[in-house]
Amino acid sequence: MTSTPSATYFALVAPPLLDSSSGWAWTAMRRRGRFTSIVSQSDNGLMPSPFRKDQLSPEMARRYGLDRTPWVAMLVSIVVIVAFAGVLGWIGLSMTTGVKTRVLTWDDSAPDHVTIDVEVQRDGAAPLECVIRAQDRTHIDTGYAIAAVPAGSGTVQWSYALRTIAPAFTVEVLGCGPPGELRVTPPQFPPGVVAPSQPYRP
Repeated sequence: MTSTPSATYFALVAPPLLDSSSGWAWTAMRRRGRFTSIVSQSDNGLMPSPFRKDQLSPEMARRYGLDRTPWVAMLVSIVVIVAFAGVLGWIGLSMTTGVKTRVLTWDDSAPDHVTIDVEVQRDGAAPLECVIRAQDRTHIDTGYAIAAVPAGSGTVQWSYALRTIAPAFTVEVLGCGPPGELRVTPPQFPPGVVAPSQPYRP
């Protein structure tokens, strides 16, 4: 003879998950000898499920709405992809401007200025602007200037006397481009220090 499950068994063991053709689910629980029925339904007609999608069969996942892709996640993914493509496009455009620069020589024998010789190769003969920067041993700016390169041949060499607030340890050309379209690092002088006027004149 099989004995009837005890009240403790009914209180601890949850009833199995049942399929329902109407989208409603009925659960029976026994608490202290009484049965209580709970009937619930979500606003979209789908029962909320305490299970993950990988714990259910495809049919049950569809019934509980777990096979749907949230539209918010899709929208965020599209925004991220578009932003990433825009960054790649901007980088590609900045790398194909057709302007190449090379520092030929520079003289830092004077404590208040440095003379730099630069070669610029460009497509066409349009005027350009080049940013020249000098720094000390601690990588603090000592001189910063935007130098104009007049229209002319595709390859041009020119000199510039950059005024500095201290002896220069390094000198470089940050970039060249059409006037008003340069995207380079701004001046980085110590707080409270005014950038010296340019260019240097004896």
